[in-house]
Amino acid sequence: MPISLTNPLEGKGSGSPAGPLPGTQTAVPGGVETVLEYNGLYLNVLNNIDRYKVKTMDGFDDADVRDSREDNPGDDGETAFPSYYSGRPMSLQGTIQAYTLFKMRDMIQALEEAFRDIRQEYPLIIHGRSSAQNVFINCKKNSKLVIQEAQNDMRYFRDFMIPLRASNPRILSLDRPAGQASAFGAAAAIVLTLVNNGSFPAQCEVMLTGGMTAPRITNVTNGTMVKFEPTVVMAQADVRQISSLHNNKFVEDGAGNNKYNEITLDSTWLTLEPGSNQIEFQAAAVSGLPAARTLTFYWRHTWK
Repeated sequence: MPISLTNPLEGKGSGSPAGPLPGTQTAVPGGVETVLEYNGLYLNVLNNIDRYKVKTMDGFDDADVRDSREDNPGDDGETAFPSYYSGRPMSLQGTIQAYTLFKMRDMIQALEEAFRDIRQEYPLIIHGRSSAQNVFINCKKNSKLVIQEAQNDMRYFRDFMIPLRASNPRILSLDRPAGQASAFGAAAAIVLTLVNNGSFPAQCEVMLTGGMTAPRITNVTNGTMVKFEPTVVMAQADVRQISSLHNNKFVEDGAGNNKYNEITLDSTWLTLEPGSNQIEFQAAAVSGLPAARTLTFYWRHTWK
């Protein structure tokens, strides 16, 4: 089959023979040019005289990959099975820059205290050029914090290295959009158009209220779907909450009772693809006041 060579399309990864391009100023996440925030401590605030200057940020480019494959018996090659992203190992390296001895000691103690809790993950916030570029990744220290106690001149500077790991490799927007539809009927229809501005599927929180029988929610853009059993009848005041969030997947009623047994075996966790997503609702029947029937999505723009 002949190969046709065409001119490259202009985009984030392309250049121009006419000269350097200014860039979109929308790429996420930022790097060592950004202000970082973790557990109330700010790093890389370069306007400050006494500061934590971050010199390198490792691991923000990509996450670990869980890849599995088997050799083909009696044949060349191998059989590759689906791969998945694993956790994300990261590290921050830089220098504490203080101009008095006692301030330097304060800053060392503050750095140790901010990363001391290794029992839970905290958001590492990467502040961008605009609010739309403010993102975070939940992580915690996974090895010892290194602060080099060495002084080569008269300045009170100390190098540091903070090893981190994120169980969820996704980088998420601080902004948490919401989309809601109401007064829909039982017939299958697109009731919402939702946009994920990121580059990786976004996990969702969904709330369904109102009188209906055997509801089904489908993202027709990627085929993810939550379908309730034919025997499920919701009264007008009933609520179902559905979460596909990392390590927090559930189906519950408004009181927090587990309702996972109400969904069918062919259901999948709802996600939003990068770009526009068409959300369809369908039910076997609806009842009660139309205004009481609502479908609400919450999500964060997601990058990997």
